[in-house]
Amino acid sequence: MKQFFAKRSIACLFTLIILGGITSCTDLPENDVTPPTPEPGEEFFTWESSHDLKIEVKVPATSDDFNNFYRRVQIFTDNSFEASALIASGAALPTQTFKTAVTVPTYVNSLYFTVKDAAGKIKTFKADVSSTMTNLTLDVATAEEYEVLSKSAVATPTPPDITIPSMDEMIVITESFPETITKGANYYIPKGTTITVSDPNVFGGVSKYNDRATASIYVEGTLNVANGATNGIFNKHIIVMDGGKFVTEKLYYVKYHYADEYAIPALYVMENGKVEAADFTLQNKMILVNKGVIECQTFTTNAHSQTHISGRLTASVKVNLWWPTSTSSVYLYPGSLLEGSATSWYGNAQITMYKDAIIYNAGSISYGDTCRFITPEGEATSLIRFDGVAGIPSAKASFIGPIEVFIPGIGGKPKAIEFFENTMSNGAKLVSSWETREYLIKNNGINKGYGEFTPVDLDGDGVIGGDDIDDTNPGVSFDNYYPSAEGFATVMFEDVWPYIGDYDMNDIVCDIRTEMKTNANNEVVSMTFKWRLRAAGTKSQIGMGVQLDDIYPADIKSVQYSRPVNGNTPFSLTNGLESGQEKAVFALFNTVEDVFGNIYVNTGHSGYITPKTESVEIVFNAPVSRGRLTEKKLNIFLTVNSREKEIHLPTYKMTNKGVKQNSEYLSADNIYLSNTGMMWGIMVPQSIVYPKEGINMEAVYGNYKTWYESNGTTNQDWYKRNINSGNAFIEPVEEDVIE
Repeated sequence: MKQFFAKRSIACLFTLIILGGITSCTDLPENDVTPPTPEPGEEFFTWESSHDLKIEVKVPATSDDFNNFYRRVQIFTDNSFEASALIASGAALPTQTFKTAVTVPTYVNSLYFTVKDAAGKIKTFKADVSSTMTNLTLDVATAEEYEVLSKSAVATPTPPDITIPSMDEMIVITESFPETITKGANYYIPKGTTITVSDPNVFGGVSKYNDRATASIYVEGTLNVANGATNGIFNKHIIVMDGGKFVTEKLYYVKYHYADEYAIPALYVMENGKVEAADFTLQNKMILVNKGVIECQTFTTNAHSQTHISGRLTASVKVNLWWPTSTSSVYLYPGSLLEGSATSWYGNAQITMYKDAIIYNAGSISYGDTCRFITPEGEATSLIRFDGVAGIPSAKASFIGPIEVFIPGIGGKPKAIEFFENTMSNGAKLVSSWETREYLIKNNGINKGYGEFTPVDLDGDGVIGGDDIDDTNPGVSFDNYYPSAEGFATVMFEDVWPYIGDYDMNDIVCDIRTEMKTNANNEVVSMTFKWRLRAAGTKSQIGMGVQLDDIYPADIKSVQYSRPVNGNTPFSLTNGLESGQEKAVFALFNTVEDVFGNIYVNTGHSGYITPKTESVEIVFNAPVSRGRLTEKKLNIFLTVNSREKEIHLPTYKMTNKGVKQNSEYLSADNIYLSNTGMMWGIMVPQSIVYPKEGINMEAVYGNYKTWYESNGTTNQDWYKRNINSGNAFIEPVEEDVIE
């Protein structure tokens, strides 16, 4: 069955004669054809661009300390997992499933879920949906996880590796180190053997360093270098093997005589290997790879050096990454730790951190303008924790990517907070208190547990502070939205009901969004209805209101308007609601002039007036289910020239103050459809452009006709593509930003 969009010119002319002065109807293009009306028993198209869906999410029990904390569930309409696609959030326990109802655009064929536990670990899932589906259940225990594709894929990072020669290529040292080093030789200290070197000429010294032969020393036992013997290490590669140990007072890597030797790590510490030093300096393009543990008093890098840490490096006094004319590179691989226990300087360095990597400093820190902390896009969160910072550093660094910067000493210092927040981009986030930390990194035996935290739940509702939108109020936990956390829906009306208009759909154009706060039981405690009147192509006296079709006046505790509803006609309000109504009805405005100070606004007849976003906040006496406040229960309507004349969208009924109009043009089954299936109002789940005065919607949206003629089965995203902007009214200014 095909449905008709616009009446022929003769129908519009007839309407003009009847109404004698209604000016929102103009002639339509001559090629408009009235499609056939439905056969007996057939139903008209409802003109809906979205559908309601009940959702249930089940989560399994865990054996850790976090089992009794709620898991945060979020639902998105696309796999960006961004606020522009967020429609619902809530809580789930093994003993309490997350149940909600959402409104989904009909073109959406998949929903995306994130399930975050109290330890900060997030799993993602995908579920197929359709416009005919009414219920969806996601069981996390059995569902296949959805692999999030990053915008720029990041390969699993690993530090540089080396090839260990065979034993027949080694010179085994069991008693003392030879005084003369053979160029290119491989020396090996076996497990259980301790070798002490006190002669500075073996590793370096202050003279004749160009004569020091390049060699590699493999330590599976213990290499103990006495004070002074490592005043400068020249041309030696030291490899501390699994279980090996290297102990020295001063570890100062100076240079290699042969340029190609710079490509080989100067110091390579394997897993379970350990280095102990007082002062450790890496410079002159030297490479350090640490998969084990390095413990020193000071750690200094400069002059294009490279530091790769997949284990732990601890400097008990100071971390010093600096050099005024050249940048050092530091890489912290998944699960690693760079620890400074006192004052540190992060200067001319680029520090790349991967998933679960931690930088920790117990004392105060300073850093230079050229210092950059980066976690690549697509990686999971890393952590920087500066326990000693409470003020503003002397220079500004950069924090880029999904990095949680935790500075507990910065709380209550707004200037310092502003300073740090201005250094952050691409997902980096400043956290100033334990209760707002969101991402747990478990103790892996290397990171000392600096990334762990005890979940803080200040209001006792079972939702940890980082997930709770108001951790001081046990009755408020999450936000839910229609159409999304950042988007608006557009509702458009023709105002000549019950007669046929010109269908430029700009007599009233209004953007709307609902924001609902829910508790830990996923019930709605309050709703904010945000609206933005964009155009009024009419001379009629138009009022606009909203009936909550499943909410009664007794359900509502208070109604707060951002702007007063001027006058008392057509809407007369008592405590924010229209009196004498069975269902809860609130007003947006009584006349267009109240909003714009003018009529015929933003359709091309006169200058442009910038729309303002207004809001109506409704607080409920007792929490109500999300299903009572979906888009299908949101009955937005106009009053035209009198209170009794109401215009609603096709799927809604008038309030008990509306009066049915008698007209040959109306469908016998639905008074807000014509006898040929035409509507007087439509809503789409996106803010869209609208036609100029007198221009048919089909002349703006190329896929519109095929959509309604298919009863909404094809081109369900007609408002997103194939748009003729030349026939649309283009707003000349950016839409205002909601605070």
